[in-house]
Amino acid sequence: MPVNNSKTRGAYPKCSEALKSVKGRAIPFLRGMEGYVGTLCVTPLHSGEQTPPTTPSTTPPLERGVKGIFRTIKGLYPKTFLYLCAMFFRPLFKAPLPAFIILFFAGVCPAFAQSTSKTNDSTPSFQFKTIVIDPGHGGKDPGAHGGYSNEKAVALSIGKKLRDALNDQMPYLNVIMTRSTDKFIELHTRAQIANDSKANLFISIHCNSTPQRIGTRRGAMLLLYGFHRKQEQLEALRENASIYQEKDYQQKYNGYGEDAAMNAIVLAAFQQRYRKQSVQFGELLNTEFTETDGRASAGVKEQGVLVLQQSGMPGLLIETGYINNAEDERYLNSDEGQNQIVQSIIRAIKKYKAGFGS
Repeated sequence: MPVNNSKTRGAYPKCSEALKSVKGRAIPFLRGMEGYVGTLCVTPLHSGEQTPPTTPSTTPPLERGVKGIFRTIKGLYPKTFLYLCAMFFRPLFKAPLPAFIILFFAGVCPAFAQSTSKTNDSTPSFQFKTIVIDPGHGGKDPGAHGGYSNEKAVALSIGKKLRDALNDQMPYLNVIMTRSTDKFIELHTRAQIANDSKANLFISIHCNSTPQRIGTRRGAMLLLYGFHRKQEQLEALRENASIYQEKDYQQKYNGYGEDAAMNAIVLAAFQQRYRKQSVQFGELLNTEFTETDGRASAGVKEQGVLVLQQSGMPGLLIETGYINNAEDERYLNSDEGQNQIVQSIIRAIKKYKAGFGS
């Protein structure tokens, strides 16, 4: 279910005011376009194409922060980049906007570009070494219900089997679980675990469901964070409903909602840095499900899923099957079905990793 933002709409800060909170963990950028609002996690963001230097940096924290923000936004569309730079630095000089834009790009931008290019040249190449597995729901949040099982138990069982199989077949990987017991973990904490571990891939495991008690739909569905039309909101709303189990959810997720203004800048940055990899992994996994296993699948879809929105790396939410469908429920609860799902994920991971040459 969506977070109702009807009471908070119109209370958001202006973009220029919001940009003053650079030191915080998240910066809300608000534009006058319809869609969705997001948060740019400045501190944990890292590129899926490279890893941070292994030696301690001698660069002052403020300078590292500014350069990091610049690297994040420098790949955006020109108009978006122009707007962001101008709105960020204009208050420092109290200059009229048109005049400041000219001065900014004549002097400040070239200096930053030269500095960041030197930094990028000395940055180690990308290494695929950490995966975070996120079994959905847990504890007081059971997730979807089937005839005799619930989503949290199935997701945990598949997640643990995936962890063990990865440790066996890809022992060089660092595999981290957001939960390994029947415990409730808040959505922002799950994302923070992935961000803190500097994961290269985030995999959230879930079961699908329909409003009917006994459903007729079958098969998998793969969700990545992004735009989704009104008629496609059901999956995102159902997965985001976990926030209602959290304390102070209105404060933690303020600004997210199906009727909030779209975060154009953040979504553009996300698409530039992570969307391509997320789509690639999703399509590889979808091929494994459909062509190798012969399962039905709704394919790869973009949805406003919070746990993916707050994760600063390529990620996918895997709806492994419809738990309220009798045949899918038997499949999802069987060792054979769970092992088949696990092996499909591992084959997709290996192909995804090979695509980056590491």
